[in-house]
Amino acid sequence: MRDDASDASGMSPGRFASFPAHENGVTSASFSPNGATLATGGYDGVVRLWDTNSWRETQALPGHRRGHVAFAPDGARLISGGLHKDAVVFDTSTWEVIGVLAASGGVWSLAYRPDGSQIVLIEPNEDSEERAHRPVEFWDPHSLTMTGTANVGTDDAYAVAFSTNGQFATLAHAPGGSVSLWSADFARRLHLFQAHNLAAWGLAFAPDGKTLATGGADNVARLWDTASWEMRHEITYSEFEEAMGYNNGVLCAAFSPDGSLLVTGGLDGMLTVWRL
Repeated sequence: MRDDASDASGMSPGRFASFPAHENGVTSASFSPNGATLATGGYDGVVRLWDTNSWRETQALPGHRRGHVAFAPDGARLISGGLHKDAVVFDTSTWEVIGVLAASGGVWSLAYRPDGSQIVLIEPNEDSEERAHRPVEFWDPHSLTMTGTANVGTDDAYAVAFSTNGQFATLAHAPGGSVSLWSADFARRLHLFQAHNLAAWGLAFAPDGKTLATGGADNVARLWDTASWEMRHEITYSEFEEAMGYNNGVLCAAFSPDGSLLVTGGLDGMLTVWRL
């Protein structure tokens, strides 16, 4: 990748590492709270764990096709969901499955609230008449039972992410490419902006809450100032990389807990690590 945009904020990503992570696409990434491990999910149905010092794979766990993963805020659990109906919860000390979240339609995206009090989930719905009305679901992280839903309007929600302080939530919308900002309980939509020319897929807040990273089907990752919602930086693929067939869209993004790294993954199966 290369960056083609000026950057007034000083946050100018430089590529640190890039390597194949999953066959047919990297669909999610989540750092452990201590930053030592990155978990990724993909279309290959495997959860992969990476040592963030060496960027070597340390373990592969049974996951989900088009898998989405998220560490609990205390680091004790990792949840994995995808196009199968049930999500599973791993104990991160043993990597054994300790719970099952029975999402009736599978999982399109999921996230823990920053205080660990809820798992927020979006289920896939391939019915063209119903998918635009897909609600956000709230699940108890201990009993793994659904406790409520929120109606987020008619824009098809693809991904969900929370600000680190827990005050705001964001949704990425497909196929329109917009991103919406919500109150933490999803009762009020606070802002809506056009993030990508095609579908918006990836979402991640920086730890300080000042930047939102988005990825989209237009082969671009963008960094947004969360005060003004102006674009701070854009990362695009070079003509050479496009000619070589790298990437068909940025499916996911994640910041390291200290904010020094951004990782992006796409349909090419590559995971790229950026220094900020």
